[in-house]
Amino acid sequence: MKIVIDGRLYSQSGVGRYTQKLIKNLAVLDKKNKYLIYLNKDNFFSFKPPAKNFEKRLIKGACLNLKKRKIKTSFSILKSLIKDVESFYSKEEKNWKPEYIKVLREMV
Repeated sequence: MKIVIDGRLYSQSGVGRYTQKLIKNLAVLDKKNKYLIYLNKDNFFSFKPPAKNFEKRLIKGACLNLKKRKIKTSFSILKSLIKDVESFYSKEEKNWKPEYIKVLREMV
């Protein structure tokens, strides 16, 4: 199975600390599944995937911002994320069906 983790807050306390511990423990416990960690530029270069079944991707922007002046940028980020996630899953996932991502596409 392939699993995507939002690591944009990786270096912060709270959700970031939870994400750090989650990734650390998954690397020890799970060698079977593949993990894709999305990180912002603050964390991307310092983050080292903890195992061979982990890969990282850079995402622009810290979080999706839905303020009026930034809505276009947020949707652009979301569209590229959808393409990337679809590509990640469709390559090797046997049970992948394109309709899984249809709802996300309709939202954007």
